[in-house]
Amino acid sequence: MTEETLEEIATAKFYDYPLNFGFDFGGVEINEVRLNRFKGKHLKKLDINNMDMNECLKAIQMSAGWTPPQTDELDASDIMGIQEVISCFLSPSQ
Repeated sequence: MTEETLEEIATAKFYDYPLNFGFDFGGVEINEVRLNRFKGKHLKKLDINNMDMNECLKAIQMSAGWTPPQTDELDASDIMGIQEVISCFLSPSQ
């Protein structure tokens, strides 16, 4: 993502992330994920000082309103891209 895109994401209320590798889930083709900003109730459940892969997947579930089986279907490259968006949401905006 470009620096400009990351700056826009940092102040957005949500971001529709286009998946590089869409997937079928329950007969529905998933090609993007809407990521919403985090609220205090989400941050209480995340260890943002230790964002390992499990915490990252948990953050995706909270931000997107997805279940663990949905995040289990995400491609690794998409997870890494979504993690970049999540980092923007968690950084103080300028």
